[in-house]
Amino acid sequence: MEKRVQLAEARKAISEFKKANGDIRDTLTLMVYYVKCGSDFTLKFGDIDEGFYGSLCSMMSAISQVLLTQSDQKLADEFLPVLEAEFLRVDGKMGWGYPDELSDYISDLRDAFA
Repeated sequence: MEKRVQLAEARKAISEFKKANGDIRDTLTLMVYYVKCGSDFTLKFGDIDEGFYGSLCSMMSAISQVLLTQSDQKLADEFLPVLEAEFLRVDGKMGWGYPDELSDYISDLRDAFA
């Protein structure tokens, strides 16, 4: 239960940061950091549960939506390699379909920005 509260607090902090800062690049950087921290936690302590991965996938979806909405090639060129590296780092090392979902979002972004 405690990790769900922490995830909710982290998501709230990102939302508040976005409102206060307003810079898309900074917000995306923080969102990607959220995903990386979740991956780090799992790589260190082992698989968690479906809700945990759901939260990470939800953030990845939000990252994808921001990039697609912005339709900014330069921004996509900056973040797509970071997301691809994150996928490669977790592929085959985590459960609950998490790497597959990351791969799907990355594929959609590649198609949009090819």
